[in-house]
Amino acid sequence: MKQTLPWLTATFLLVSLFIFPPSGWAVHSKKLVPPAELEHYAINPATNITVAEYSQMRIKDLQELSGHKLKWQEKVSFKLTQRAIKKKLRRGEAFDFDASSSYRFNIGGFLLGFFLGVVGVLLSLLFGRNAFRSSLIGLLCWVIILLIVFLV
Repeated sequence: MKQTLPWLTATFLLVSLFIFPPSGWAVHSKKLVPPAELEHYAINPATNITVAEYSQMRIKDLQELSGHKLKWQEKVSFKLTQRAIKKKLRRGEAFDFDASSSYRFNIGGFLLGFFLGVVGVLLSLLFGRNAFRSSLIGLLCWVIILLIVFLV
């Protein structure tokens, strides 16, 4: 019994990582804005900020609006969201905030790509897009480590 307890704890933690992945800290809105109204759409009517203004905003401006200092993760997600908005504005497309934060790192996919290589990448296709992307990152890390070992 005492020997199985650490295994059960480790298994529970790994399963909980797969079931409850950490979520990003992006700005969310339920509305899909048509391209014609894109420049004038207010993200938050109370602050009266348009999408174009949001894409040009600095981190300090956002901190002043929110009233608290942003964590590192929030700053990164803010910049990634800004980049996605600018890209959509250049194309003249509508920006959907819910679709912007759809990628979540999947540790299972990463481990499949890292330990099983190409086979793990193919297996991760069974688990969805996020697992596939994470397995590609795992495979890339494995290739980089192999290059370092063989070149040094």
